Amino acid sequence: MIENKTYPSTEILTDDEYFNQLDLLFELYNLKKQQNEIKKKLKKLKKKAKRSTEEEVSTQFKALKFISNEIKQKLKKVNSQIREPYNFFKIKSQIQSINNYILELNKSFKRKEIDINTRLITFNYYKSQLDGYEKSLRRIRIVAEEYFFYLRNQKIELMANDSIMKKKMSRKKVKREEYKAFKKENSLKKDVSREAMSFLKEIILNFKLI
Repeated sequence: MIENKTYPSTEILTDDEYFNQLDLLFELYNLKKQQNEIKKKLKKLKKKAKRSTEEEVSTQFKALKFISNEIKQKLKKVNSQIREPYNFFKIKSQIQSINNYILELNKSFKRKEIDINTRLITFNYYKSQLDGYEKSLRRIRIVAEEYFFYLRNQKIELMANDSIMKKKMSRKKVKREEYKAFKKENSLKKDVSREAMSFLKEIILNFKLI
């Protein structure tokens, strides 16, 4: 469904607020992946029900349904926090829908199902909608690129901290327990940065407009 709405290409936000919007998109992306995995497991479980005991399947089904409901609640919460000009997934969907509609419009015109005036008026209307969405998308990509480099620098800093702490450990300037705790926390931060960078690059920055 194409919404009768255009989004502004810019909005007055601080860098932290811009990046927070991208963090929310990343969280939304991961939740959707989890949701799809649960759906696959539920589908397999229905097939398994034919050759397993009712009690065994019932327990697993209830557990998966509980997780599924938890994910739905989280998705709802995250979606409510994403500002419409930065909802990449929604904007992407609208762009694809409008492009498909324009394609069908042109086919209808070639088949002489509509006259030139109808085609022109309708095309111009949806083209203006498309321009609004594309401006918003370009803004998202600019911010995504800035955030990508921010995270890359953060990752370099985390790696440098690793080396510093390792030297301190070898010189016995920190206790082993302290080093292990630091290493665990730092590794987690690096993993999050790496996954976020991958999301920004593969999902947002590599998305091509038609």
